[in-house]
Amino acid sequence: MKVLCLWHATDDEINYIKNAMPSGTEVNAPKAEYFSRFECTYADIECHAVDADAFIGWTMPVGIPEIARKIKILSYLHSGVDDLADIGYLRLATPNTSETLRFFGNAELDAMKPSAFLVNIARGQLVQEKPLYDALTTGRLRGYAADVWPRYIHVRTFPVSYEPRLEIHRLPNVIGSHDQSHNADDVLERYIEWGVENLVEYATGKPLTREINLELGY
Repeated sequence: MKVLCLWHATDDEINYIKNAMPSGTEVNAPKAEYFSRFECTYADIECHAVDADAFIGWTMPVGIPEIARKIKILSYLHSGVDDLADIGYLRLATPNTSETLRFFGNAELDAMKPSAFLVNIARGQLVQEKPLYDALTTGRLRGYAADVWPRYIHVRTFPVSYEPRLEIHRLPNVIGSHDQSHNADDVLERYIEWGVENLVEYATGKPLTREINLELGY
């Protein structure tokens, strides 16, 4: 079996995957120079992608699925209104799907008390930008914290984030970062551990514990 890491994996990470997988598994990773080791370009992995049996990683360059002739598995390393009235800190931690896209708007913000804080650790597209801006600038919401923002585009390297068009991130009652939650302690190790478990389950014929439901979107 041939496994391709979609990031600039260290020797320790590559050995971890090899030791967890069945004997004889080949593990490859891009070796070129990089700006962020969690990204890779089409050219970085093209030669390995054409005959890889499995991919593991956070992102995939455009065009790679089309040339991956033998690919069998991708182990992806990424996770009532009335009840809001008494919540001081509300955390959004839901997948971004067709059902949750911009689901959090005026009705939900109006249901929160003015002293409450909204914390978004999931996806920027869950929250309607204009209602959020209005709530933050009129005293209807005390504060907002986010590691994610409304708009993304996917290119051949890493998804590029854009600043919110209403510049919510510049408001004095907003704390924000740009997709840095994965840099918290032990998060990287946990992602890789779970991703390798996916590959081991597949390679040994076991049911996938974390199989994605394409109809649900997560």
